Amino acid sequence: MEAADLRAELSCSVCRNIYTNPVILPCGHNFCLICIEKTWDWQEGIEEDPSCPECRQRYGQKPELIKNLTLRNIAERFLSTDPEPDGTENSGNRKCSTHNKLLDCYCYEDGAPVCVYCCLAREHRGHRVELLSEASEKKKEKLRKVLEKLSPEREETEGQIQRLQERMRKVAEVAAGETERVTALFRGIREELEALEKRLSEPQRPECGYGARVH
Repeated sequence: MEAADLRAELSCSVCRNIYTNPVILPCGHNFCLICIEKTWDWQEGIEEDPSCPECRQRYGQKPELIKNLTLRNIAERFLSTDPEPDGTENSGNRKCSTHNKLLDCYCYEDGAPVCVYCCLAREHRGHRVELLSEASEKKKEKLRKVLEKLSPEREETEGQIQRLQERMRKVAEVAAGETERVTALFRGIREELEALEKRLSEPQRPECGYGARVH
């Protein structure tokens, strides 16, 4: 996967930035914690049920937000190895503001692209310098290895989250069934008590037995 594609996969659809403290909704979509909280606060302000900004699934009440620790780790690893912030990916056609030469080298000590003349200047003399294209490929390879290591962990975590949500759903169903059963039980008891009270409140008629004395 290219770095640009991976950046898109790791970007929150609300703020369009790399995930920060990502959480997963019951529908399976991820968002930055602060993004989904602000979204739901805004929906609450207009008296609208909380919903998923991605698939628009609505919830009767705010669902429990589960931290996606694996996604957070991947996002943090990506930010630490992403070539874009220091310019190794997008500096191929840029020129040095000092020497007006192409930025075709990369200084590891300063973490910035430099031109050939910068490498000879006092500021970068003795620094570890490499061709920009080679530095970019090394960073991409490092990122690929990180992703290969984290992908199984991410899949396992997502599987655990799905299993947890399924258990929560089953527990909710059982609880709803028990609530309905107890409610029906109390309803039956109440009806029996009302019937008993009605019988007790009726006037009792004297019974004439077979051996009753006749005057």
